[in-house]
Amino acid sequence: MSTDRDSSVQPTPTSPDDAPLPPVTGNDQVDRALAALGQLPTLDVEQRIARLGAAQEQLQAILNGSRDAGIPMPDPPAH
Repeated sequence: MSTDRDSSVQPTPTSPDDAPLPPVTGNDQVDRALAALGQLPTLDVEQRIARLGAAQEQLQAILNGSRDAGIPMPDPPAH
């Protein structure tokens, strides 16, 4: 049995300064929802679940709003 550690596994941040930066999408609403997840690694399980649920609701509302606005969606690639 090998004791080598997987180099792709990142240590869990223990402070907000250690947390990775959220991605920037260029959509202010999406970026704010993702930024709210920045503290996730430092929260306890219940707080993580609550934060993830809130972000999911925000992102779903943004997606639904774009559909309601009539923004055309790209066609899937042809096979």
